[in-house]
Amino acid sequence: MIGISGLFPTVSKAQTASDFQVFGVNLQGTAPWMNPTGRTTTDGLMTTLDGVLSISIPSGTFIRNAAGQPQPFISALPETSPPSIEPHQRMIYAYSLGTPGATFSPTVGMTFFYNETSIPKEILESNLYIGQWDGARWHALPSLVDIIANSVSASITNFSTYALLGFVQVPPVIAITSPVNGAVFGTGTVTLSIDVENLTLLTGTRPNIAGEGRVIYYLDVEIPVEQGKTAITAPGTYTEGAVTSKTWTNLAPGTHSLGIQLVQNDRTPFNPPVTAVLNVVVQSPGGTATPTIPADNNGDLNDNTIPGLMIGGAFVVILILILVARNT
Repeated sequence: MIGISGLFPTVSKAQTASDFQVFGVNLQGTAPWMNPTGRTTTDGLMTTLDGVLSISIPSGTFIRNAAGQPQPFISALPETSPPSIEPHQRMIYAYSLGTPGATFSPTVGMTFFYNETSIPKEILESNLYIGQWDGARWHALPSLVDIIANSVSASITNFSTYALLGFVQVPPVIAITSPVNGAVFGTGTVTLSIDVENLTLLTGTRPNIAGEGRVIYYLDVEIPVEQGKTAITAPGTYTEGAVTSKTWTNLAPGTHSLGIQLVQNDRTPFNPPVTAVLNVVVQSPGGTATPTIPADNNGDLNDNTIPGLMIGGAFVVILILILVARNT
């Protein structure tokens, strides 16, 4: 059954004759009043008939359609064929907020209410969040989970398809693909490549969401792994991002420690920490040569003859000549 709220509004003393009340499809509760510009003049709080989804609209909110005209109604209908989710996600509820293309300005509040029995066993309540379908994937909204009230809330700006989602708690995995530990490089340019599993690498400021994070590359420092503390080290000793390789240039000759850590969106370590480290050796300019006996142009070793032996050999020859002369 589709419910309609505010279908036959009564003008209150607080409203002008030109104001009208927004009505909701499959919504009940208090619908806000709106003036001819599309700006609400009262607060509104509407909830779906099944009690799963609520929308809180403050006074002063502009609700307009794609053409910029006042949007006189709001619908919140369950999705019977919601867009597909990724393997590490689970969907609890999905609703389409209509009509498509309409917007809220500023934001309004959306809250999903859930029953604990409806949450899959592999999902922690703390890993629940509200996702918005952007046409290609579910975009995670910054969400507030209240495990006491069994609710998840977020702010929204437009009419779209929304869902209550959860991430399967799968530990992220990191592996170094190159170079090998102890590798020797003839120059100061070294590239480290990695493989990452069970983690979507992202950048920018965003709340911690299971299944999301970033990678930090470290040079010649101890990797910070204290829970709840930043994993960032001194400037010049780290690089963070969402890429699976890092190239250092102009490394000084000697042994260098290259470290990697997967961290959460707020740059704090996972529990347990996910790290890897290896050592590489950078040679001095020209390489480190093993001492050898130099040869002359003919490949002979006489260039290494000791001068003293040469003098001694000449003395023996002279002595033999003298003895021969006496006997003749």
